[in-house]
Amino acid sequence: MNTTDTLNVARRELGTVESPPNSNNVKYAQWYGLNRNPWCAMFVSWVLDQTGNRSGYRHASVAASLAWARNNGRHTGEFRPGYVACRINSGGWTGPGHTGMVEAVHADGSVTCIEGNTSPGSSGSQRDGGGVWRRRRPRGFWNRQCIRIDFDNAGPAPGPPPPPPGTHVHNPRLAVDGDFGPSTIKALQHALGVAEDGDFGPNTKRAMQGRIGVAQDGAVGPQTIRALQRYVGVTQDGAWGPNTTRALQRKLNDGSF
Repeated sequence: MNTTDTLNVARRELGTVESPPNSNNVKYAQWYGLNRNPWCAMFVSWVLDQTGNRSGYRHASVAASLAWARNNGRHTGEFRPGYVACRINSGGWTGPGHTGMVEAVHADGSVTCIEGNTSPGSSGSQRDGGGVWRRRRPRGFWNRQCIRIDFDNAGPAPGPPPPPPGTHVHNPRLAVDGDFGPSTIKALQHALGVAEDGDFGPNTKRAMQGRIGVAQDGAVGPQTIRALQRYVGVTQDGAWGPNTTRALQRKLNDGSF
């Protein structure tokens, strides 16, 4: 399990919302087997599961997450990317709370997390808001600190070398399903002329950034996402969700990316 890959999984979920609103009906809770229940911890569990979770973290509530952390020596005051930030609102270790996956820690002590079941801004519920959003919060917001997740950080195995110039690689038509998985990544790589290994790594990101006209730094943040959204013709909200992926898939299918 690799920090970068795990965070990329979380980033691809940005903009996912409950359907219908205020129902807690969402794929992460369905996957866990507790659909229509508050799902911030289930979102974190789902993300970790997608990249081979070996940490043992698999929880449906903040209280259970923190109890596991305390019992397994995982509770920490240190924030790092990929760790799980937790907040308990009342009642010691058993009160209602909120959780999210740490994406970045800033010099002023604030912490950016990718959070499930929150609201995109200051209005709305912060622990039952109905969507996956990136939130930058003051360090004090996370009043029960962090859960340490161990990553091997070895990275994925190197992909195959790019084909020789002039070699045609078959690019089957994509399903327009909003799933930014290996098939879509390979089609994107085919359009960009880079190795088609299905891994959305730095080389692919830089090539995509060059295509859409932003700095080629290999980091897909809000600026890159808005440029991509402008390029594929959807709302430029800086959150890469299923609508953005579907628009990308359509452009890849018609050869206009």
